Amino acid sequence: MALEVQQRSVLSAFAHDDPDTLPNTDHIPARIRMSRRELSLIVERLIMALDCPQGMWPGVRDFVLETIAVTGAAGVDEFERAIAAREPGRSWLSARLTPDGIDAGGESLLLSGDVIVNALLASAADDPAKPFVVTGLASVIGHAGLEVRARYHGYALTSQADHDAGTLRVLIERCDADRDADVVQLLRDGVEVSGEQWWRIYQPSNFALSVESELSRTHTGVSETLLHYSV
Repeated sequence: MALEVQQRSVLSAFAHDDPDTLPNTDHIPARIRMSRRELSLIVERLIMALDCPQGMWPGVRDFVLETIAVTGAAGVDEFERAIAAREPGRSWLSARLTPDGIDAGGESLLLSGDVIVNALLASAADDPAKPFVVTGLASVIGHAGLEVRARYHGYALTSQADHDAGTLRVLIERCDADRDADVVQLLRDGVEVSGEQWWRIYQPSNFALSVESELSRTHTGVSETLLHYSV
């Protein structure tokens, strides 16, 4: 069963990595409830393994979590799709400001959402009545995450997506800030996914970790120094 699941996983995004270095299993449960902490670790490890610049890890991770918090397992599925569709070696720094908003430079909304929503909030602070336009999107799926972040800061969004053109036109209105629109609160009960879906993202996330070896295993327990010099 594990081999069948591997074929459907995001392993294709890591063509230059050796899948034989990853953990394997002979049992995958039917359903799993992923905690916020586990989901956060897996998402961050995946973007690390995709060479996302270190300074962007928290923002990219949190936007993905904000989106999953309101879309559930479907959001996890879209995260998988975004990773699998991403061009190997593609720069994470392709977004550019435009007079009307921002050009995502061919990145998916889900993976560039943190940059986009920060630009949107800056624009809203200057002129909330001005529509914010996002162009150059590989995929427009993920605007639910924009709405979560904006609501936390006191803005209500209405998004008009054009899937074929890869654009998103966002209308902005002021509203009361919602301090519960936060990943810690929104994901306090975790997210339930199928066991296969969990394995498809958990297994390749291990590419971000050190390859297991005899040397690496010596650092997982009591220090050799302590064993030799303790009294």
